Amino acid sequence: ASEVAKQIEAYVTPNLKRQSASIEDIALDPLAAGWVSDAYEALLVLCESPNSKGALKKIDGVRASYFEVLSPLYDILMRERSRFNESHKQSLSEEHGRHELAVSNLQSAHDKAWTARESEHEAAWEAKESEHEAAWEAKESEHEVAWSAKETEHEAAWAKREAEYKKQWSDREREYGEVEAALQKRMQDLNREHAETISQMSESISHMRDEFGDMLRAVETRANQSEAEAGALRGELSAVLNSTSWKMTGGLRRLMNGLKGIKTDSDRRHLTVDEAPLRLEYKSEDAQS
Repeated sequence: ASEVAKQIEAYVTPNLKRQSASIEDIALDPLAAGWVSDAYEALLVLCESPNSKGALKKIDGVRASYFEVLSPLYDILMRERSRFNESHKQSLSEEHGRHELAVSNLQSAHDKAWTARESEHEAAWEAKESEHEAAWEAKESEHEVAWSAKETEHEAAWAKREAEYKKQWSDREREYGEVEAALQKRMQDLNREHAETISQMSESISHMRDEFGDMLRAVETRANQSEAEAGALRGELSAVLNSTSWKMTGGLRRLMNGLKGIKTDSDRRHLTVDEAPLRLEYKSEDAQS
């Protein structure tokens, strides 16, 4: 705390202190005499000796004196406050009466002005209605004349347009008749050409049918001959396959064993078969396909 006080004293110069009066100045000041000077003197003592009984007793005396004076001052303050409230209420009541009178006068003036303005508006409205009716009648007359002229123009234009449409329709009917006649002639030509084409195609198909019949019979004859030859060959092959002659079937067995991958023992000069020998069967070309 002493270090902080030293820093404060070093930082705050005497010209920066707001209160630089001494105890004598406070005691001699008529505005500070009494409680202020006693409290100031006691506080100075407490700054040096916080446990000073005399200074604490003087502070308690100042507090007791303050509360002795505070009660009468509070009563005086409340009476002044009540008197001020009554005076303020009376002035507010008078002001409210003046305002109500002014509002009543304004309302009366407004009603009179509104009645006069309504009378003026009714008169102006009646005058405007008369003007509008006259203008409306004049406009209706102009519209009727203009409508009659427009109807005459529209009738003439419609008659002219109807005559043009009738002529265009007649031309379209004539053109349609010509196109229809041309289409009918073209259709007859196409039907005739179609009949001729069908006749030619029928003759070609009949001729091709006869040629294909001859070719089919020749192919069947060759097929029967081939089947007979194949039957003879199958018989011969079956005889060879079913033969038990060792010399006759030796070449065939070597071929079969080579196809099956049979191992050969070169020292003993005989064949060792891993599995049963393959039996050859003949299949015809029809069955293969």
